[in-house]
Amino acid sequence: MDEIPILSQSPRARVRQIAAHQLRAHRTLVKAADEENRKNLEDDLRELSAKQSLAKSLAAVIALLVRMKKKAALEKPGRA
Repeated sequence: MDEIPILSQSPRARVRQIAAHQLRAHRTLVKAADEENRKNLEDDLRELSAKQSLAKSLAAVIALLVRMKKKAALEKPGRA
């Protein structure tokens, strides 16, 4: 029968080192995912804010276009 070899040092230090490495890798991945998600959400927020601002002035822009069309129709040659 094979005997279990005697360890020269305790495996605890190596196990802790591996665990610490895995924990650092996990935290890095979580941070990267959160950062990308936050960036996407900020982009969406900017787009929605711009749309909301445009929606507030939409009626005024449409009214201006109607007035410009009326003015252009009144200023057409041959209308005198």
